[in-house]
Amino acid sequence: MADSDLWSLDPDWVHLNHGSFGACPRPVLAEQARLRDRLEANPTRWFDLEHPAAVAQARTELADFVGSPVAALAFVENATTGVNTALTTVARRLAPGDQVLVTDQTYAACRNAVDATAARYGLVVVVAQVPEKLAGPGDVLDVVLGAVGPRTRVALLDHVTSANAVVHPIAELVAALEPAVTVIVDGAHAPGMLELAVEALGASFYTGNCHKWLCAPKGAAFLCVSDAWREDVTPLTISHGWGERLAAGTSRFHAQFDWPGTTDPTAWLSVPAALRTVGGLRAGGWAEVRSWCHELVMTGAQVVGEAFGTEPLVPAEMIGSMVVVPLSGEAGRLRPAELTARARGHRIEAKFHTSQDRAGRPVSGLRLSAHLYNTVRDYERVAAVLSLSPPG
Repeated sequence: MADSDLWSLDPDWVHLNHGSFGACPRPVLAEQARLRDRLEANPTRWFDLEHPAAVAQARTELADFVGSPVAALAFVENATTGVNTALTTVARRLAPGDQVLVTDQTYAACRNAVDATAARYGLVVVVAQVPEKLAGPGDVLDVVLGAVGPRTRVALLDHVTSANAVVHPIAELVAALEPAVTVIVDGAHAPGMLELAVEALGASFYTGNCHKWLCAPKGAAFLCVSDAWREDVTPLTISHGWGERLAAGTSRFHAQFDWPGTTDPTAWLSVPAALRTVGGLRAGGWAEVRSWCHELVMTGAQVVGEAFGTEPLVPAEMIGSMVVVPLSGEAGRLRPAELTARARGHRIEAKFHTSQDRAGRPVSGLRLSAHLYNTVRDYERVAAVLSLSPPG
């Protein structure tokens, strides 16, 4: 069976925007359906007797994959929830006038969370301006660390930026900032795209999505919390785990996050199936999956770049399984919304971004994604459609 046949994606469309919402393979969806059927067969018994052990087992497998102690990892619905949880926890320790550091590439939803938290607690938001054209990771380090001041208390940093798809030197940033500055890492895109060792990273908080590059169902994400913060952190929804008497050896941290009220936890419980299914599609496991996706997206960047006479604004070492390729000519002058409409008119789903050319002039850019269902032909097709040249 071809890799593309394992996904439920419409075969009449080219899917080049895995980075936004991911895509879940059929075997993983089947496992989620099996789990949901078991839950619905006897909801009372399932939640009373099976739910705790099922969540614990899924957490153990995910923690091993991302390099986190089991005790530090909790499931959440998405990385935005993780960021909001971390921000709210940290803000309670801060004083009015303390500073929160972000970059101009911070994901828009999370920037909204920063602004709302700052307004609520009287904090000051400082924005480090990271150029789109980068010679290497050191450029990011210089800009971010140069924005740190005497009242910088917390930094929200992306591991992989969403808009311009750049892998930031997060290990070096965390090492330079912690513990004086509490670091919250928004790793929404990182699980499955990059090899993770969350505990070794040393950030106070790390959150990541499982529905993107891991290809788990939507609604599966995690938040890892360091020892220094675990007693303070609480979920955004307070439920029974806050005050109930716990059995010996039971974690209140897990008790609070595992039960936010009656929800459908089957997305969380399907994460192990996603790890096995996608990792099993290459002989070398997840290491080969990551390498394959990186090489494919670099080939896609070359295909599109040759059509427009452009190239990515960052070196290959700062590219994972997504890349932004600046456009030129008419396509470069069109707004992202216009380019989206043009692509959809040819049954192509792609993400466009306001970028710049090598001279620093504003142009539109195409954000390419690569996963195992993609082929070089997909990139050839989008290049032909955007450049108005006949497909090869």
